Amino acid sequence: MASKPLVWIVILNWNQQSDTLECVRSLKGISYKNYRIVIVDNGSNDGSQKTFRVQLPDVVLLEQKENHGCAGGRNIGAGFALAEGADYILFLDNDTIVAVDFLDRLIEKAESYPQIGALGPQIRYYDEPQRIWTAGAQINWRNGHTYPLYHKAWAQDVPADDYEVDFVAGCALLARRAIFEHIGLFDEDYFIYFEETDWCLRVLKAGYHNMVIPTSIIWHKESLSLGGASSPPKVYYLVRNQLLFLWKRFPKYIAIPALFSTFMHELLTIFIQTIRPRYRSIKEQRNARFRALADFFSGKYGRQILKQS
Repeated sequence: MASKPLVWIVILNWNQQSDTLECVRSLKGISYKNYRIVIVDNGSNDGSQKTFRVQLPDVVLLEQKENHGCAGGRNIGAGFALAEGADYILFLDNDTIVAVDFLDRLIEKAESYPQIGALGPQIRYYDEPQRIWTAGAQINWRNGHTYPLYHKAWAQDVPADDYEVDFVAGCALLARRAIFEHIGLFDEDYFIYFEETDWCLRVLKAGYHNMVIPTSIIWHKESLSLGGASSPPKVYYLVRNQLLFLWKRFPKYIAIPALFSTFMHELLTIFIQTIRPRYRSIKEQRNARFRALADFFSGKYGRQILKQS
Protein backbone atom coordinates (compact mmCIF):
# COMPACT_ATOMS: atom_id res chain seq x y z
CA MET A 1 0.00 0.00 0.00
CA ALA A 2 1.43 3.35 -1.06
CA SER A 3 2.21 5.76 1.77
CA LYS A 4 0.16 8.92 2.05
CA PRO A 5 1.66 12.22 0.87
CA LEU A 6 3.87 14.10 3.30
CA VAL A 7 2.21 17.29 4.52
CA TRP A 8 4.17 20.03 6.21
CA ILE A 9 1.96 22.31 8.31
CA VAL A 10 3.27 25.89 8.57
CA ILE A 11 2.11 27.89 11.60
CA LEU A 12 3.12 31.49 12.32
CA ASN A 13 3.46 32.83 15.83
CA TRP A 14 3.87 36.36 17.07
CA ASN A 15 3.41 36.78 20.82
CA GLN A 16 0.52 34.29 20.97
CA GLN A 17 2.07 31.24 22.56
CA SER A 18 -1.11 30.01 24.28
CA ASP A 19 -3.07 30.01 21.01
CA THR A 20 -0.23 28.29 19.17
CA LEU A 21 0.05 25.60 21.85
CA GLU A 22 -3.69 24.90 21.64
CA CYS A 23 -3.51 24.74 17.83
CA VAL A 24 -0.62 22.26 17.85
CA ARG A 25 -2.27 20.09 20.49
CA SER A 26 -5.37 20.00 18.32
CA LEU A 27 -3.27 18.86 15.36
CA LYS A 28 -1.73 16.06 17.37
CA GLY A 29 -5.15 14.41 17.57
CA ILE A 30 -5.88 14.27 13.84
CA SER A 31 -6.36 11.00 12.00
CA TYR A 32 -3.97 11.87 9.14
CA LYS A 33 -0.54 10.78 10.34
CA ASN A 34 2.01 11.64 7.65
CA TYR A 35 2.54 15.25 8.59
CA ARG A 36 5.17 17.47 10.19
CA ILE A 37 4.75 20.86 11.86
CA VAL A 38 7.00 23.90 11.53
CA ILE A 39 6.39 27.00 13.62
CA VAL A 40 7.82 30.24 12.25
CA ASP A 41 8.18 32.62 15.17
CA ASN A 42 8.03 36.19 13.84
CA GLY A 43 10.28 37.83 16.42
CA SER A 44 8.11 37.31 19.51
CA ASN A 45 9.17 39.01 22.74
CA ASP A 46 6.83 37.14 25.13
CA GLY A 47 9.01 34.08 25.66
CA SER A 48 7.26 32.04 22.96
CA GLN A 49 10.47 30.50 21.64
CA LYS A 50 11.52 29.10 25.02
CA THR A 51 8.00 27.77 25.65
CA PHE A 52 7.91 25.96 22.30
CA ARG A 53 11.37 24.46 22.76
CA VAL A 54 10.31 23.01 26.10
CA GLN A 55 6.69 22.01 25.41
CA LEU A 56 6.88 21.12 21.70
CA PRO A 57 10.23 19.33 21.28
CA ASP A 58 8.97 17.37 18.26
CA VAL A 59 7.97 20.50 16.33
CA VAL A 60 10.45 22.37 14.14
CA LEU A 61 10.90 25.96 15.34
CA LEU A 62 12.29 28.62 13.02
CA GLU A 63 13.12 31.63 15.18
CA GLN A 64 13.15 34.99 13.40
CA LYS A 65 14.69 38.17 14.78
CA GLU A 66 11.97 40.37 13.31
CA ASN A 67 8.35 40.23 12.22
CA HIS A 68 8.15 39.20 8.55
CA GLY A 69 4.36 39.36 8.49
CA CYS A 70 2.09 36.69 7.06
CA ALA A 71 3.60 36.75 3.59
CA GLY A 72 7.24 36.65 4.64
CA GLY A 73 6.67 34.25 7.52
CA ARG A 74 4.76 31.81 5.34
CA ASN A 75 7.47 32.01 2.70
CA ILE A 76 10.11 31.12 5.29
CA GLY A 77 8.05 28.14 6.41
CA ALA A 78 7.26 27.06 2.86
CA GLY A 79 10.89 27.28 1.79
CA PHE A 80 11.86 25.02 4.68
CA ALA A 81 9.03 22.56 3.96
CA LEU A 82 9.91 22.30 0.27
CA ALA A 83 13.56 21.68 1.12
CA GLU A 84 12.43 18.91 3.48
CA GLY A 85 10.53 17.11 0.73
CA ALA A 86 6.96 18.21 1.38
CA ASP A 87 4.38 16.84 -1.04
CA TYR A 88 1.86 19.36 0.28
CA ILE A 89 2.05 22.48 2.41
CA LEU A 90 -0.77 23.54 4.70
CA PHE A 91 -0.72 27.10 6.03
CA LEU A 92 -2.70 27.19 9.25
CA ASP A 93 -3.33 30.19 11.49
CA ASN A 94 -2.22 29.65 15.06
CA ASP A 95 -5.59 30.76 16.48
CA THR A 96 -7.43 27.73 15.11
CA ILE A 97 -8.34 24.24 16.23
CA VAL A 98 -9.16 21.46 13.80
CA ALA A 99 -11.56 18.55 13.34
CA VAL A 100 -10.00 15.10 13.60
CA ASP A 101 -10.46 14.30 9.90
CA PHE A 102 -9.99 17.78 8.42
CA LEU A 103 -6.69 16.96 6.71
CA ASP A 104 -7.86 13.58 5.39
CA ARG A 105 -10.73 15.36 3.61
CA LEU A 106 -8.43 17.94 2.02
CA ILE A 107 -5.81 15.46 0.86
CA GLU A 108 -8.39 13.03 -0.50
CA LYS A 109 -9.78 15.76 -2.77
CA ALA A 110 -6.37 17.06 -3.79
CA GLU A 111 -5.15 13.60 -4.76
CA SER A 112 -8.23 12.95 -6.88
CA TYR A 113 -8.13 16.23 -8.79
CA PRO A 114 -4.71 17.08 -10.35
CA GLN A 115 -5.85 20.50 -11.61
CA ILE A 116 -6.65 21.75 -8.14
CA GLY A 117 -4.56 24.67 -6.98
CA ALA A 118 -5.49 25.67 -3.45
CA LEU A 119 -7.93 23.95 -1.11
CA GLY A 120 -9.57 25.31 1.99
CA PRO A 121 -11.87 23.91 4.68
CA GLN A 122 -15.11 25.25 6.07
CA ILE A 123 -13.99 27.69 8.78
CA ARG A 124 -16.28 28.25 11.74
CA TYR A 125 -16.15 30.63 14.67
CA TYR A 126 -14.39 29.22 17.73
CA ASP A 127 -16.95 30.78 20.09
CA GLU A 128 -19.93 29.96 17.82
CA PRO A 129 -19.07 26.40 16.70
CA GLN A 130 -22.02 26.08 14.29
CA ARG A 131 -21.61 29.46 12.62
CA ILE A 132 -19.41 30.14 9.60
CA TRP A 133 -16.50 32.57 9.62
CA THR A 134 -15.81 31.90 5.95
CA ALA A 135 -16.09 29.07 3.46
CA GLY A 136 -14.10 30.47 0.55
CA ALA A 137 -14.43 33.84 -1.12
CA GLN A 138 -15.18 35.47 -4.45
CA ILE A 139 -13.72 38.44 -6.32
CA ASN A 140 -15.81 41.06 -8.06
CA TRP A 141 -13.91 41.19 -11.36
CA ARG A 142 -15.23 44.66 -12.18
CA ASN A 143 -13.80 46.45 -9.15
CA GLY A 144 -11.51 43.99 -7.36
CA HIS A 145 -13.57 43.86 -4.17
CA THR A 146 -13.58 40.55 -2.32
CA TYR A 147 -16.49 38.81 -0.60
CA PRO A 148 -16.35 35.95 1.92
CA LEU A 149 -18.88 33.22 1.24
CA TYR A 150 -21.44 32.18 3.88
CA HIS A 151 -20.00 34.67 6.40
CA LYS A 152 -21.98 34.36 9.67
CA ALA A 153 -24.32 31.78 8.12
CA TRP A 154 -25.14 28.61 10.01
CA ALA A 155 -23.13 25.53 9.14
CA GLN A 156 -26.25 23.75 7.86
CA ASP A 157 -26.58 26.41 5.13
CA VAL A 158 -23.24 25.56 3.50
CA PRO A 159 -23.44 23.16 0.52
CA ALA A 160 -22.43 19.61 1.33
CA ASP A 161 -20.54 19.13 -1.93
CA ASP A 162 -17.14 20.60 -2.78
CA TYR A 163 -17.27 23.82 -4.81
CA GLU A 164 -14.95 26.17 -6.67
CA VAL A 165 -14.10 29.64 -5.37
CA ASP A 166 -11.85 32.50 -6.45
CA PHE A 167 -9.71 32.15 -3.36
CA VAL A 168 -9.53 30.40 -0.01
CA ALA A 169 -8.62 32.07 3.27
CA GLY A 170 -4.98 32.06 4.27
CA CYS A 171 -6.24 30.99 7.69
CA ALA A 172 -6.16 27.42 6.30
CA LEU A 173 -4.78 26.90 2.80
CA LEU A 174 -3.44 23.64 1.36
CA ALA A 175 -1.53 23.28 -1.90
CA ARG A 176 0.77 20.68 -3.47
CA ARG A 177 4.45 21.44 -4.00
CA ALA A 178 4.05 21.56 -7.80
CA ILE A 179 1.92 24.69 -7.48
CA PHE A 180 4.62 26.54 -5.55
CA GLU A 181 7.22 25.35 -8.04
CA HIS A 182 5.03 26.70 -10.86
CA ILE A 183 3.90 30.10 -9.58
CA GLY A 184 6.23 30.81 -6.66
CA LEU A 185 5.49 31.87 -3.08
CA PHE A 186 3.57 34.78 -1.56
CA ASP A 187 4.20 38.38 -2.61
CA GLU A 188 5.88 40.07 0.36
CA ASP A 189 4.82 43.54 -0.76
CA TYR A 190 1.56 42.83 1.10
CA PHE A 191 3.14 41.89 4.47
CA ILE A 192 -0.30 40.97 5.87
CA TYR A 193 -3.79 40.81 4.25
CA PHE A 194 -4.43 40.10 0.56
CA GLU A 195 -1.29 37.97 0.20
CA GLU A 196 -3.40 34.80 -0.09
CA THR A 197 -5.90 36.55 -2.38
CA ASP A 198 -3.06 37.58 -4.67
CA TRP A 199 -1.54 34.08 -4.59
CA CYS A 200 -4.84 32.35 -5.33
CA LEU A 201 -5.47 34.68 -8.26
CA ARG A 202 -2.08 33.70 -9.66
CA VAL A 203 -3.18 30.06 -9.23
CA LEU A 204 -6.27 30.74 -11.35
CA LYS A 205 -4.26 32.55 -14.02
CA ALA A 206 -1.93 29.54 -14.21
CA GLY A 207 -4.90 27.37 -15.16
CA TYR A 208 -5.64 25.67 -11.84
CA HIS A 209 -8.78 25.71 -9.69
CA ASN A 210 -9.33 26.75 -6.08
CA MET A 211 -11.83 24.79 -4.01
CA VAL A 212 -13.54 24.63 -0.64
CA ILE A 213 -14.07 21.20 0.92
CA PRO A 214 -17.05 21.70 3.28
CA THR A 215 -16.59 18.35 5.02
CA SER A 216 -13.20 19.57 6.22
CA ILE A 217 -13.83 21.74 9.28
CA ILE A 218 -11.76 23.99 11.52
CA TRP A 219 -12.64 26.65 14.10
CA HIS A 220 -11.14 30.13 14.18
CA LYS A 221 -10.81 32.45 17.19
CA GLU A 222 -12.36 35.58 15.76
CA SER A 223 -15.26 36.88 17.80
CA LEU A 224 -18.56 37.74 16.21
CA SER A 225 -18.75 40.69 18.59
CA LEU A 226 -15.89 42.48 16.84
CA GLY A 227 -18.19 43.76 14.10
CA GLY A 228 -16.61 46.57 12.09
CA ALA A 229 -14.13 47.59 14.78
CA SER A 230 -10.56 47.53 13.48
CA SER A 231 -7.19 48.48 14.87
CA PRO A 232 -5.24 51.19 13.02
CA PRO A 233 -2.65 48.68 11.70
CA LYS A 234 -5.42 46.44 10.34
CA VAL A 235 -7.13 49.42 8.68
CA TYR A 236 -3.81 50.53 7.19
CA TYR A 237 -2.89 47.19 5.61
CA LEU A 238 -6.42 46.45 4.36
CA VAL A 239 -6.72 49.83 2.64
CA ARG A 240 -3.21 49.92 1.19
CA ASN A 241 -3.27 46.30 0.05
CA GLN A 242 -6.70 46.57 -1.57
CA LEU A 243 -5.21 49.25 -3.80
CA LEU A 244 -2.02 47.24 -4.34
CA PHE A 245 -3.99 44.12 -5.31
CA LEU A 246 -5.95 46.09 -7.89
CA TRP A 247 -2.83 47.62 -9.37
CA LYS A 248 -0.80 44.41 -9.51
CA ARG A 249 -3.36 41.87 -10.68
CA PHE A 250 -6.01 43.61 -12.76
CA PRO A 251 -5.91 44.99 -16.31
CA LYS A 252 -5.35 48.74 -16.19
CA TYR A 253 -8.72 49.49 -17.80
CA ILE A 254 -10.31 47.91 -14.73
CA ALA A 255 -7.69 48.86 -12.15
CA ILE A 256 -7.59 52.61 -12.83
CA PRO A 257 -11.32 53.37 -12.40
CA ALA A 258 -11.49 50.93 -9.48
CA LEU A 259 -8.53 52.63 -7.82
CA PHE A 260 -10.18 56.01 -8.29
CA SER A 261 -13.44 54.75 -6.78
CA THR A 262 -11.66 53.18 -3.81
CA PHE A 263 -9.52 56.28 -3.30
CA MET A 264 -12.57 58.57 -3.25
CA HIS A 265 -14.38 56.24 -0.84
CA GLU A 266 -11.44 56.35 1.57
CA LEU A 267 -11.18 60.13 1.32
CA LEU A 268 -14.87 60.42 2.13
CA THR A 269 -14.40 58.13 5.14
CA ILE A 270 -11.47 60.25 6.33
CA PHE A 271 -13.57 63.42 5.92
CA ILE A 272 -16.46 61.94 7.91
CA GLN A 273 -14.12 60.75 10.65
CA THR A 274 -12.75 64.29 10.86
CA ILE A 275 -15.92 66.40 11.00
CA ARG A 276 -18.42 64.23 12.87
CA PRO A 277 -18.04 64.42 16.66
CA ARG A 278 -18.95 60.77 17.17
CA TYR A 279 -15.98 59.71 15.03
CA ARG A 280 -13.35 62.07 16.43
CA SER A 281 -12.29 59.51 19.01
CA ILE A 282 -10.87 57.27 16.24
CA LYS A 283 -8.18 59.68 15.14
CA GLU A 284 -5.61 56.87 14.81
CA GLN A 285 -7.88 54.92 12.46
CA ARG A 286 -8.38 58.01 10.31
CA ASN A 287 -4.64 58.63 10.23
CA ALA A 288 -4.05 55.01 9.24
CA ARG A 289 -6.35 55.41 6.23
CA PHE A 290 -4.56 58.55 5.14
CA ARG A 291 -1.15 56.92 5.57
CA ALA A 292 -2.32 53.87 3.58
CA LEU A 293 -3.29 56.07 0.63
CA ALA A 294 -0.06 58.05 0.79
CA ASP A 295 2.12 54.94 1.02
CA PHE A 296 0.38 53.22 -1.88
CA PHE A 297 0.88 56.14 -4.23
CA SER A 298 4.49 56.65 -3.09
CA GLY A 299 5.31 52.94 -3.50
CA LYS A 300 5.92 52.13 0.18
CA TYR A 301 4.98 48.48 0.42
CA GLY A 302 5.85 45.59 2.74
CA ARG A 303 6.07 46.22 6.47
CA GLN A 304 5.52 49.81 7.57
CA ILE A 305 5.77 51.16 11.12
CA LEU A 306 2.71 53.17 12.15
CA LYS A 307 3.14 55.89 14.75
CA GLN A 308 0.48 55.83 17.45
CA SER A 309 -0.71 59.16 18.80
